[in-house]
Amino acid sequence: MQELHDSKCALHAFRPNSVLFAFDAFHLAQGINAALSVTDAAAAMAQVGPRKGRRKRLRTVAKRLDEHHQRFPAYVPAFTAHVGVLREMRRLEDADRLSAKWRARFPDDIKLALARAGVHEDQGQMDEALAEVTALRARGR
Repeated sequence: MQELHDSKCALHAFRPNSVLFAFDAFHLAQGINAALSVTDAAAAMAQVGPRKGRRKRLRTVAKRLDEHHQRFPAYVPAFTAHVGVLREMRRLEDADRLSAKWRARFPDDIKLALARAGVHEDQGQMDEALAEVTALRARGR
């Protein structure tokens, strides 16, 4: 790849009509590893590839998060990531309904509360977003 930037390299001297790039999964997935949080991994998975097809990839991520919830029902970061994916898909009614359900189940999780406040913000419900954050601050006292 470095050679592409060097106009004096052998590739430029050869002057091909086309160049084929073949990236393997290892190189495409660099930066995605088991040490990532579920939120970061979901975001990374959704970003892979061109803009075209992104909604389909987001649907795949949402489906995988559903499966993750079944296997690990107490792993709260997956629920937070799921809210983020639904928000990005603009499925705000689903994000609102599910985040309310998950907040009731995990009332002390700060990130889930902030994700729910983000849903309210996306829906233009600033009073509800502020109420979510205010309730969170009150709990911390």
